[in-house]
Order: sequence, then C-alpha cells, then structure tokens
Amino acid sequence: MENEKTKIILFFANYRYNPTINELQIKESIALAAEESTKRLRSLHEQLKKDAEFVNLIIGRYYDKRHEDIPLWKEGDKVYL
Repeated sequence: MENEKTKIILFFANYRYNPTINELQIKESIALAAEESTKRLRSLHEQLKKDAEFVNLIIGRYYDKRHEDIPLWKEGDKVYL
C-alpha cells in the first residue's frame, strides 16, 4: 500500500527494496535451519556438560587415592610447627 504523499511503499522507504513472496519463503527456510542448528548446539552443550562431569569424577578418584585425609588432632598431641 503506497503512501499518498510519497507514492512509495513504507517497506521500500525503510529497506530500499520491495519484498517478494519468494523472499518470505527463504526467510522461513532460514528460520528452520536456525532452529535445527540451535537444537544441535543444545545437544552438544548437554553432551559436553556430561563429559566434563565424568572427567571431574575420574580426576577426583585419582586425587583421592594419592592424598590422605587430614589426621584428627587431639589435645596434647605433639606437632611440628
């Protein structure tokens, strides 16, 4: 719908081209591709999170094997300062 005074479509005034139906279909396909991409990224993020938790668990086990618990000190025990 053209403006009465300027005789141009408002979309053209803003973006310097007239939209076509084909462009709308392309934008829809881009939106679908973006949605699929976000699904893949979310899945990858979840997998990386699980992998990081697993690595932390394994590293924690090796750390615990090599380190002793802090001895419980009783009053009167001799310690080096």
